[in-house]
Amino acid sequence: MISIRQIQESDIESYHAAVDTICREQRYLALFEAPPLEETRKFVLGNIKDETIQLVAHDGERVVGWCDISRVTHRPIYPHVGTLGMGVLPDLRGKNIGKMLLIEALTRASESGLTRIELVVLGSNETAQALYKKYGFEYEGKKVKSAKFPDRYEDEYLMVRVFDDPSGE
Repeated sequence: MISIRQIQESDIESYHAAVDTICREQRYLALFEAPPLEETRKFVLGNIKDETIQLVAHDGERVVGWCDISRVTHRPIYPHVGTLGMGVLPDLRGKNIGKMLLIEALTRASESGLTRIELVVLGSNETAQALYKKYGFEYEGKKVKSAKFPDRYEDEYLMVRVFDDPSGE
């Protein structure tokens, strides 16, 4: 049984392993391997402290997927913007884990006052693009040959979902 919940400190090593597995596929993420474990630990603990939306899918033994939405904090004009990232382990894709993570993350984002969620997805990742479109994301742009893998270039698509502003603005 898969459960979806906010990441906890006890998840760090398993989360790191999941990220590393997907990075090493060289098909979905912008890294070829996960950052060092201590860097991942610092990232996760910072997210816990800052109450960042960082959900994990857990099968009772390990983290099998994640979805995070980080607030854009480096510019004061973007307090309403979040950046989404997610992944699901290869052996569990196609089992609605990504869907469950995305729905919960978007619900939490809306409840937290975020009104714009952005993401970047590789052009070849048509499954993810279809999922994002199903849940209200639209294409906003295309970055031609922006990603370079050892064996190919990839275009990236910028996608966005805009929520109604709860303040009515």
